[in-house]
Amino acid sequence: MRIRLLLSGCLFLLVACDAPSGKRAHGPSSPAPAPLSETQLRTMADSIDVAVEDIYAKLIAILPPEATDEAFLRRAHVSITGQLPSSQEASQFLGDVTPNKRDLLIDRLVESPQAADHLFQNFAGMLRLRDEALGASQRPFHDWMRDSLRKNMPYDEMVHRMLTATGTLAADPAVGWLLAAEGRPVPAAVDTCHVWLGYDLQCAMCHDHPFADSTQKELYQITAYFAGLRTVQKTPDGKEHEFHGDGPSFASAVPAITEGRLVRLRLPSDYKYRDGNPMEPVKPVLPRLGGGGSSKTWEPASPYAPLKRTSEYPVPKDFQESLAHWVTVENADRFSHMIAGRLWVGMLGEGESFPLHATDLREPLDTPRLEDLVSLMDIGYSGTRRWQCLAGPTRRMRSVGTRGDSLEKEQLTHPVMLALATVMRNVSYDLREFQRVIWRTRVAQRQAMDPFDFGAIGRTKPTALADTSASPYLRRMSADQLWDALISLAGENTTEKKSSEMPLILPDGHPLRELGRSTHGWSDDSHASIGPAVARWMMHSPLVVAAASPGSRVMKEMNRASDPDARIRQAFLAILSRNPTTRELERARELYGSTEMDTPSVDSMLVWTLINTSEFLFLH
Repeated sequence: MRIRLLLSGCLFLLVACDAPSGKRAHGPSSPAPAPLSETQLRTMADSIDVAVEDIYAKLIAILPPEATDEAFLRRAHVSITGQLPSSQEASQFLGDVTPNKRDLLIDRLVESPQAADHLFQNFAGMLRLRDEALGASQRPFHDWMRDSLRKNMPYDEMVHRMLTATGTLAADPAVGWLLAAEGRPVPAAVDTCHVWLGYDLQCAMCHDHPFADSTQKELYQITAYFAGLRTVQKTPDGKEHEFHGDGPSFASAVPAITEGRLVRLRLPSDYKYRDGNPMEPVKPVLPRLGGGGSSKTWEPASPYAPLKRTSEYPVPKDFQESLAHWVTVENADRFSHMIAGRLWVGMLGEGESFPLHATDLREPLDTPRLEDLVSLMDIGYSGTRRWQCLAGPTRRMRSVGTRGDSLEKEQLTHPVMLALATVMRNVSYDLREFQRVIWRTRVAQRQAMDPFDFGAIGRTKPTALADTSASPYLRRMSADQLWDALISLAGENTTEKKSSEMPLILPDGHPLRELGRSTHGWSDDSHASIGPAVARWMMHSPLVVAAASPGSRVMKEMNRASDPDARIRQAFLAILSRNPTTRELERARELYGSTEMDTPSVDSMLVWTLINTSEFLFLH
């Protein structure tokens, strides 16, 4: 064990000496760091693997086996770009005998424009982006974010730009983040701390957190930095109308953020703590965020405490720069933990959902199996796994320190999260390089783990490994991923738009909402559940019917094949990214040899059936 710990320490030291520095001046003149060498990538990946495998060794848990090339190809394509590999890409990859073909695949995927667009869709859920703010389209801000991701702008620089931008969307599109708050400084402060620092101030909007370090006074001190900004609407007559979140919205007005001169923020009228008085003006202060854990009690303020007569405070010099520096530099441990954890979960997945009312969250509900509803041909299913249909409110399994309400001290010091955050800082918040690292880990190369199959991890209690996974979770494709996969298979048979071309917030009843797309009411509240409603949609959706009808992209590719075996292989490669097994090939041949259906009808049946297998829905 001492040898493994020494190795882990040496790996970190090597990375720190060999990797580019995490300190970088912000601005358009910042030089882009050189791509990491393969040695650097492997060293960083090993530091993460050592942290994971040490935990499994201590708990006498069994590491999952390596994933097949077919499973890795499909999982990498969908997780990174949000799209299925084409049949040509699948055939070429599976036939390639190059030893490092997985590394070459990852490098190609993370450099693609589709990877940046997919990452934007994930960030849109994280930041709760909306299509409009103050009656004006937020499209310039969204296009700026997409373009920044395509150009691989460092993550800390992107956040810095969003927190320091002023003016209109036309002058500086990055101002869209501040405009989205619509003149409400308290929600802006809560979202900033929650999304980028993992610091929960939601409770502090009304009272001190009873079980953590965040206080109401602290929230208002941070909010004072946002209260120093003015959200205005510029009307055609040249006037500026300040907007406070509840005033009238002016037609044809251009929203903008301007710097104020005074901070007009007071504690609430029902403030009950000893460190302030009701309606007392708040001085802007950026605290050093704690790690959580202390209990707090309610202490009403003394009625004899003197009330300060100061009516307002001046805005601190370079207050936006100070705020951005506080988020990205002074709290770099939290900042790097949050983005590293989000990308790690994007690779791992989140497992299944558990009902809140379950008496034992380790036991799955005894519900109908998915294959009982949709399988016609025993294709792509082993018959040994149970799928859960979970309805009602759910709680998700989350990897340690990634999302949730707050990063607590035990999460900030968790070995895996420390390794991930260290890598993020060592690559200078280069999101492409970070993805190249985590997809080179042995964790990413392993077979997906069923979160309910606890027998696969040996004698360890399930809760002991709830926060540490040595392989990705078996998970359903997200709503956007599933929709775009069907769009791709349907080809010219559908006029539906890709998910990235649709509004971010869709109305109730839209298919993407039924499949689990978020309303952005909370950060990261998309869900990819499985149940009868999803199974019914997959069986009867016009999009699935379009993919399984003559003229679709997949059926055109099948028509180029000269014999039934080639048609069957083409369908499997296009839909499941693999070749059929011997048994599957024999079963499908029987259909083509039948005199009851012609070839186009058999093609349609085969495509429809493969799309409705659990293997298509899930990433293995």
